[in-house]
Amino acid sequence: MNGLFGPYIEKWMHFVTIKNMLLLAIGSLIITDLGLSILMLLFPKSPFFKTLIWEVISPVELEVVSIIGYVLGIAVFILVTSGILYGIFKIFKGQVTYKQLVADLLLNTCIAGWIHLIFVLFAAPIYLLLNLQIRGGAGGLSTIELINVFIMAQLMSKQFSLSPWITGISFYIVSFIFGVGGIILSMSL
Repeated sequence: MNGLFGPYIEKWMHFVTIKNMLLLAIGSLIITDLGLSILMLLFPKSPFFKTLIWEVISPVELEVVSIIGYVLGIAVFILVTSGILYGIFKIFKGQVTYKQLVADLLLNTCIAGWIHLIFVLFAAPIYLLLNLQIRGGAGGLSTIELINVFIMAQLMSKQFSLSPWITGISFYIVSFIFGVGGIILSMSL
């Protein structure tokens, strides 16, 4: 797979900086939240908007407390996850920098937002057409998010001179643990 995507990743890798990815993350958040809100208006009766998946990926509410909480949550996730991945990649003798990991995880938040928007673009009308009343589970979304893991594994393996297996598995496990923790925390508030 490195041979298939390697040249494309190397061509765009120099754009993955903290400044560029921060700007992209802000723009991406605005676009994806706007897109999700428009989908809610287009398919208001879709049972999808009553599912657990929707509760997790729904747009940020336009209230100061919600926005501050969201931004702080993402910042903590990125900083802590970057630190853990930095330690793991150093153990495996990767040529890793903390700043580059922060930039990569900012890119990851953008890719995750785009995946969520595309998922809802298909799920909302399908739930409406088939009148699905599924309350729990995130099977479809988790499968699609494996694409995100694959992309990040390829990018980080090229940047840090490590095996995509090491970067992919490490990224998946650390993101999963913090993602589940974040979901539990947000649902308990």
